[in-house]
Amino acid sequence: MSHLRRSCEQLCVLFLSLLLSLGCNLTAAPTTPTATTAPTAAATLTATNSPTATAIATATATPTPEGWISVSKGGFALIAPSPWEISQQSSNDVVVINPQSMTLLYATSFSNDEPLSFEELFTLYETELFGQPVSQRGEAHEIALEGSLIAQAKMINFRTTDGEVGSYVMVAQQGKRAYFVVFIGQSKTIETSQADLEKIMRSLHTFVPTPYGLDHNQTLVQLGRDPEIIDLDPATSSSSAADYVGLLYNGLVRLTASMQVVPELAESWQVSPDGLTYTFTLRQGVRFSSGKPITAQDVKDSWERTCDPALQSPTARTYLGDIVGVKDKLDGKATQISGLKVMDERTLQITLDGPKPYFIAKLTYPTAFVMNTQAAQGEQKDWVFKADSSGPYRIQKYEPEEGIVFERNPNYFNPPAIPYLVFDFNPGGSPLSLYEEGLLDLLPLSTSDAALVSKPEHPLHDQLQSGVTLCTTLLQFNNQRPPMDDPNVRRAFALAMDPADINQRIFEDQLLVANSILPPAMPGFNSSLSAPRFNAAAAQKALADSRYAGNLPPIVLSISGYPGQVSDAVNAMVSSWNSVLGVQVTIESVDPSRYTEEVRKNPGHMVYYSWCADYPDPQNFLDVLYHGQSEFNAAGYNNDAVNRLLEQARTESDPVKRLQIYQQAEQLLIDDTATLPMFHSKQFMLVNPRLRGYVLSPIHTAYILDVSLEP
Repeated sequence: MSHLRRSCEQLCVLFLSLLLSLGCNLTAAPTTPTATTAPTAAATLTATNSPTATAIATATATPTPEGWISVSKGGFALIAPSPWEISQQSSNDVVVINPQSMTLLYATSFSNDEPLSFEELFTLYETELFGQPVSQRGEAHEIALEGSLIAQAKMINFRTTDGEVGSYVMVAQQGKRAYFVVFIGQSKTIETSQADLEKIMRSLHTFVPTPYGLDHNQTLVQLGRDPEIIDLDPATSSSSAADYVGLLYNGLVRLTASMQVVPELAESWQVSPDGLTYTFTLRQGVRFSSGKPITAQDVKDSWERTCDPALQSPTARTYLGDIVGVKDKLDGKATQISGLKVMDERTLQITLDGPKPYFIAKLTYPTAFVMNTQAAQGEQKDWVFKADSSGPYRIQKYEPEEGIVFERNPNYFNPPAIPYLVFDFNPGGSPLSLYEEGLLDLLPLSTSDAALVSKPEHPLHDQLQSGVTLCTTLLQFNNQRPPMDDPNVRRAFALAMDPADINQRIFEDQLLVANSILPPAMPGFNSSLSAPRFNAAAAQKALADSRYAGNLPPIVLSISGYPGQVSDAVNAMVSSWNSVLGVQVTIESVDPSRYTEEVRKNPGHMVYYSWCADYPDPQNFLDVLYHGQSEFNAAGYNNDAVNRLLEQARTESDPVKRLQIYQQAEQLLIDDTATLPMFHSKQFMLVNPRLRGYVLSPIHTAYILDVSLEP
């Protein structure tokens, strides 16, 4: 019921504020209910024969009644004629106020996992919507709505600190979707105007919810999260190409679902025999969404902007740092990237500091995406919501805490098949029930829901796609901070915790217990590696053999999250260390939006960290996570022998030898207990049958270019 808590917890406050603004109090004599005057005959007739959903969508000649209010995502409409006025409206609900009678109308809907009874809906209103002590309940009676939908209504009065509040409540249920129409006011006003209020109730008209009024056959709907400014700027985003930033922008190349690098804004590229020079040729006629041509200079300008030290990009050094001059510019030693040269409008030459076989794959990451840098100039930080897109979509609408709508970029050289994408932040019900209603097209499942839907008898089983990912969850050790500078201490903490038990008890065996850092789908994966396994006696001996035996300082575990929001898995780890080693571990929560950056500055003794590869190369795991100078080395681990192997692998041109070097480095990391690999992730996705061409990839790719909707 989180939707109701989010949307309705201020319902009582809204009404009391209305009274205060009008200088009234609850004990005053009721005014004449002019606001509840019955609708005209024409309005009444229209209310009981409301336009169908098709009529609304296609804008037929049917006249719109006075006071017609449609809540598109909520899937309902009603008529509240003058003098009623909309006070607040979101995609799920609406608040309408009549100041003449001091009466408030609130209407909403939500989807639930299981249908609720009328009595359960009334109870939900009392506990979740209004949340005040009930002073009086009337008897429920039926109200017939359009389309044979039966509702029930009753009077429910509440006691508040300012007096008694009256409410007349109608509830209805259609499938798993519940509807509320509520009138709140002074008790006597509500009672004397019951018949007129009921006419508004009877005008309730339901239809298939349509987010933002978009055509269902042209709109893909998913759950989403409210983006921050940094998430929509390719220079500052740490998101993948499958995220919002990958819809707005694109690069010279992209990664397919089969993990192949293919041309995108570039039509081709050539590599010099020594592997140091890449020459890209842009496609003819590529343009930004404004119509401005995309040139080689735009690519250079984009990367120059990203590497401006004032911008403090968290990813520039990692993903562009192989280009000659990038590090100098990031360090303030140069004003231009010397390794970039514009040959002509369509040709860009890039010089690397060494032959890097993985360089082309790095360009699939958003840091290398192309933007109109002129559109990002100035002091207006909200430019990201009006971006001049180089990618397949642009932003049509953004409503904070509600949702974001993308529309097809009309100037993209390879227009996607789906015109609109909706990402819903406030879905108005259980995601699984919304999917069952057909209101979500893609739904990633939690481990508990995946265990349920994976059963062959489940009705959604045939719509489930599952597979491995290029993701690993790791317990990283900071060998630069005592007592973790002692390998015995690191080994003791690794042996004292049981990932297999956590997987079984907490994740219902929906993860893969990891023996290696590299996930199974990654080139170079070594199935013969063996990470430390739970052994209480061996853990205790390792601690006793350490130079900190009997003198262990306080231990800190850094996790991504907010205080008070500790996962069951982390609690299990801390409990196991306490029971096996007798150690109290303090949990330090770090802001998830800046987790890597902040924990890198001040890591705990241990860091709980999940990493998903951005391109299918072991360099993106081992080098990025464990080289002593890497910006993504979250725990600050440093080992000269590991560093040398990783540096050697960077420029090894023989692919077989290169993978062998990475396997040596990984073995050394395991032997040194630099980390305890805990889980390789699996993913579970419900895919609406109307979505064609969707492939669940081990890596986050811009899948939207390969799919379509079947009407």
